[in-house]
Amino acid sequence: LANAFESAITGAVGTVQSASSEARASIARIAETAARTSQRGDEISSRIGRASASIRAAVTAAEQMAVAISDMSRRTTQSARLASEAIESSHAATAAVRALDESGKRMSNATATLSDLAERTNLLALNASIEAARAGDAGKGFTVVAAEVKSLANRAGRASKDIEERT
Repeated sequence: LANAFESAITGAVGTVQSASSEARASIARIAETAARTSQRGDEISSRIGRASASIRAAVTAAEQMAVAISDMSRRTTQSARLASEAIESSHAATAAVRALDESGKRMSNATATLSDLAERTNLLALNASIEAARAGDAGKGFTVVAAEVKSLANRAGRASKDIEERT
């Protein structure tokens, strides 16, 4: 009877040890899976943060372009008003008419340049929006668009100054 009891206890202890080993192995696998899942979550969170920053930068740039376009529009309207005033005052004398006629041609060219720049800037704004939507590699293509917008803004400023100097 004692041998049977000892044998039963030994078998039960072996079963508990086996179950304990399996439980430890299962817990280790679960911990490893949790660690991998946490690491992947951190990577995804980091990528989302970078994408969000890129989108914010693109939105800021688009807002700045909208302000620049609005300013160009205001200056174009102001230039058109100044051109109209120059034409009205050109009726004073024949010599003044010739000088104002030449000035009117220059203003017309400058106004055409501003109009062309406004159209191109609108297209660039559209391209910038598309690039921002794509946002791949933190918007590398957007940098090219922004440089072109800056160049166009400089040209618009020079043309606007030319109009202001002649009025």
